Amino acid sequence: MARKICDGYLPDGTKCTRSVGTGPHGGWEDPDWAIENGWCFPCADEGQMSIAHLNGHESISEDDCWYCHPELDARLTPIKVRTGHTNTVAKSRTSHAGCKHARTPRDRAECRKTRTWNGERWV
Repeated sequence: MARKICDGYLPDGTKCTRSVGTGPHGGWEDPDWAIENGWCFPCADEGQMSIAHLNGHESISEDDCWYCHPELDARLTPIKVRTGHTNTVAKSRTSHAGCKHARTPRDRAECRKTRTWNGERWV
């Protein structure tokens, strides 16, 4: 199942790239509402923040308002990038059919070393 991308936009006008139902939750809206409507939590909270700002800060203090203090905007928090091990080291699959050495693992290993190492650097 492919992940669903948030329908919201960031303050600079670019499309939000978070998955639906992810990100820091400010507690404004029911989490299920955000997921059902295709929003990440910061974008859903932004909608509630704009309503509170337009209503004259009835439900929040002016110090917590994202519109009065843009640096508090949770949509600007960096998205966590997953890190971990990837098997990106290529393994050479060389044939020893044309080689003149014996067909033992030790001799094949020695042959591979001489093919890839010239004494100063990897080739």
